[in-house]
Amino acid sequence: MLSEYKNKLLISIITVVKNNEKTIESSIKSVLNQTYSNIEYIIIDGASTDGTVDILNKYDEKITYWCSESDKGIYDAMNKALSISTGDYVYFLGSDDVLSKTDTITSVANFIAQNQSNHQNSMFYGDVFNKSLNRLKKQPNSTLTFAYLNICQQSIFYNREMLLRQGSFDIRYTISADHAVNLKLWSLGSLYMPIEICKYAGDGVSSFSYDQLFAKQRNLLILSSLGIFPFFFQLLIKPIHLIFKSLVPEKLYRFLINVGFSR
Repeated sequence: MLSEYKNKLLISIITVVKNNEKTIESSIKSVLNQTYSNIEYIIIDGASTDGTVDILNKYDEKITYWCSESDKGIYDAMNKALSISTGDYVYFLGSDDVLSKTDTITSVANFIAQNQSNHQNSMFYGDVFNKSLNRLKKQPNSTLTFAYLNICQQSIFYNREMLLRQGSFDIRYTISADHAVNLKLWSLGSLYMPIEICKYAGDGVSSFSYDQLFAKQRNLLILSSLGIFPFFFQLLIKPIHLIFKSLVPEKLYRFLINVGFSR
């Protein structure tokens, strides 16, 4: 067994969940059915009161580690899992999302292995299929685009050590801690992978909620992380974006934004 894993990247897949008995089993199966063998699978449950824990017990022997306990929110749970993980790269799969194909992690691991160098990238990221819009959502491919739109977290494989060095996820941000850490990591090396990573719900809390603290600090984070030109670019685009958003129906707006900022 050790010889099989000796030269293979260890990928930690992390899922945090609370009261999601309807979809968690499909998410689990999409991980367990992967053809890639060197996976560490961690699930942190936030003291669910529905049937979620029963499903976790059902797969107890196939999950590397899981627990069910109260926490301070999604990013606190993610930090718990991150502190337990030992993988070279970590990936956060939502409890209502599924990996796109059975060989997704194989494709990702091969891509990372082929593109590693003396300078390790902090993030490798691909594309995701938005189930609510029924279309592939491609991710930002330049610093200018990234200055305005975050990378979908379900598309990112983080270098675990570099993520930990950045302080993991700041739980002061209620829904945008991933955006904050992505800004810190971007300049340390981010590489796009032409791979569809997962099929995600697309209607999670971040699609309709507002992170007040992040909104206050966003411009400063962009300026300090990406530089002055991307900072001014996103300032220019923002009022145009807001006017556009006010003129079109919400579903059409979300569709056009996804198309307009695709690669």
